[in-house]
Amino acid sequence: MAKSKANGPKGQNCTSAKGDRQNCPSIPMGELNEHHFMQQHLDIRLTPHQAQNLKRLTVGLDDQKATLSDGRRIVRGTDALRWLLENLNSFSKS
Repeated sequence: MAKSKANGPKGQNCTSAKGDRQNCPSIPMGELNEHHFMQQHLDIRLTPHQAQNLKRLTVGLDDQKATLSDGRRIVRGTDALRWLLENLNSFSKS
């Protein structure tokens, strides 16, 4: 299973475990205002493809001993989603 990592703050280039360089998508981030509702709870059903990608992300982050901002290790899918949301700005367009 190939792992990839973002190179640079914009996530413009990725390098796979094999050393192949590929383009990483930029993630558009909108501006917030006082009228936006901030949802704090999600109850979702994933497609098999989404579930597989979530597991791959979770395993990859666990292999790297990644932690959340509060110091907890990433060991479950919910932890991986929290990590992704905490680090989203490093993958978004500036």
